[in-house]
Amino acid sequence: MPRDAYGASMGVGRILQVGTLDDAVEYVLALPASMQKAPVWNQLLSHCAQKGKAQKAEQFWAMMRKKGVLPTERTFSHLMTALSKCDSPDLVTRAEEWMKRIEDYDVKPNVHHMNILLGIYHRKDLPDKVIDTLNLMKEKQMHPDRFSYTLAFYSCPKMVKRNGIDEVRRLWSEIEQRLEPTNPSVRINSSLARKAAAIATTEDAIRTPVEPFKIDSKVVCAFLFGLTRTARQDNDIWLGLNAIDRLYSLRPAKVEEMMVTFKGFRDLPRGELGYEPTIEVLDAILRFCGGLGQFKLASDYYYLTLKNYRKLEPDQRVYESMSWIERENKKSRPRKPFRL
Repeated sequence: MPRDAYGASMGVGRILQVGTLDDAVEYVLALPASMQKAPVWNQLLSHCAQKGKAQKAEQFWAMMRKKGVLPTERTFSHLMTALSKCDSPDLVTRAEEWMKRIEDYDVKPNVHHMNILLGIYHRKDLPDKVIDTLNLMKEKQMHPDRFSYTLAFYSCPKMVKRNGIDEVRRLWSEIEQRLEPTNPSVRINSSLARKAAAIATTEDAIRTPVEPFKIDSKVVCAFLFGLTRTARQDNDIWLGLNAIDRLYSLRPAKVEEMMVTFKGFRDLPRGELGYEPTIEVLDAILRFCGGLGQFKLASDYYYLTLKNYRKLEPDQRVYESMSWIERENKKSRPRKPFRL
């Protein structure tokens, strides 16, 4: 017999590794009431979450409540994860009900709970709800993470209630305010970074400190996808070119020339953040430029990236993108979508 609830929880975990779920349930129900705490039941719920057994998880939840076991943040994480893996027609309604229950039990929702809800909205093709939830996170003084922003950027082109490009710009601005270099000792001196620093000193920022943010390839790919699908004018494509330059220090000669005359981009330093592009990012850059009719620029980025980052090895997807770009680049066009 374990000495406490922690030991009992470890026992449940071991049973689930070598036995069955029924064996673990039998073990839990045989424990003294003093040991049937949330960590013990959370082991059962965790198993349901891993296996996508939402109905079973809800049965365990009912048993917990009947025994007066108080839930924790992890309890609701497991319940919502299990739910997110099922294909119920009322999935969204049930997920929203669980979010309400979290607060009903005086448990503070966390980023993980909100991300599960975001994933459900994204899966059910509810882009406006994705953005609404992201905004709610900030109202509750939560800091959206890489997963949150990735889903948000993919949702922007599909929104009904909002202008997609405005949302892409707003979301990227939020990320820029939080971006930190890969090397913390690197000082950021660009005009955009100085503006972000000024924003961080406002009264609102003092109340809600800006949490540092290290970007990954999934966020960058989602950002470039969202921007490609929503860009409407020359100024929009510059948002992407500037991001690529800041993150990866990639500035083709054509962009260098255009920056001399393009208002607002004259004093930008080369990439001060020190990130390295992945193959996925390279493909996203190619599709971003190609999707906006800038096939020559896409080709320039391709060769510059491989020159500056020699360890990168193009995969089949990149080769397919370049094949498309080269075909399109040979065609004559009376007018490009963007006059860069």
